[in-house]
Amino acid sequence: ILPICLIIISLTGCTNKNNEDKTKEKFLEEIGYLDTKIVDMLNTLDNIILENVEIIKKEVKLDDKNAKAEDNTVNSEESEKQKDGQSQNDNSNSNSKEEGKKIDVSGISYVGVLENTDKKIDWSKMKRDIEIVSKFWKIVILDSNKLNQNSQNIYNFSNTLNRSMMAIKDEDKSKTMSELSILYNYLPTFLEEISANEEDIIVKKIKSNVIFAYYYANENDWEKTKQETLKAEQEILELMKKIDIMKAKERKINSIYIGVKELQNSLSTQDIEIFNIYYRYIMEILNSL
Repeated sequence: ILPICLIIISLTGCTNKNNEDKTKEKFLEEIGYLDTKIVDMLNTLDNIILENVEIIKKEVKLDDKNAKAEDNTVNSEESEKQKDGQSQNDNSNSNSKEEGKKIDVSGISYVGVLENTDKKIDWSKMKRDIEIVSKFWKIVILDSNKLNQNSQNIYNFSNTLNRSMMAIKDEDKSKTMSELSILYNYLPTFLEEISANEEDIIVKKIKSNVIFAYYYANENDWEKTKQETLKAEQEILELMKKIDIMKAKERKINSIYIGVKELQNSLSTQDIEIFNIYYRYIMEILNSL
């Protein structure tokens, strides 16, 4: 009987461990989602588009003569290519099948910080996104309880989330940016509590410092902005000490370090748009790690 009991206890322990691992994996994905949504909302406040690219879709209608773009924006070179392609179709007697067909083509439009003159904040999007985060957070709480997360941190995050919703409801940019920056700062703490991958923890700490610098720059508090960039630099230096990580991602980590140093140098201009150029560059690389 005793051996059977030991087997049952062992199997139960394995099952519990597997369930905990699955919950931890799910929790990490949830933190990743919160990361994406919070950063996106912060960037919306200044109409910053990460990756510096917008994908533009055009609907093109093909007829028996050539390919005509409905928005009339296809250049002459593209038109010649389309005509050549159509001629080939004529030779293969396949143009009758293509007649009247509509297809989507994509182009790339680069949007720079300095050329972005649209300062209007899309508060409708902000309100929609913060409600999505609020609903999602209730799911995160359930998983955090299973992982025995610090209840005080969960409570504080909930309160900050409520303040964020109030600020967005009031369409208060400064308050919204402040609360969202504080909200993001809890994410590396949540990861530390479940002993997550050390690289992920440090990367989120760097992002938190850069986000706070972004907030203080918008407030024209350049001294606090500088302090946050110095904190980010120290976290990067910690990351550089991790030999295994550096071997795999040396180029990107070095790029982040250079970006932060350039960000620090840009502070002498005390210009938010110049700051945002380097802010976006750093955030793009951090998102790719």
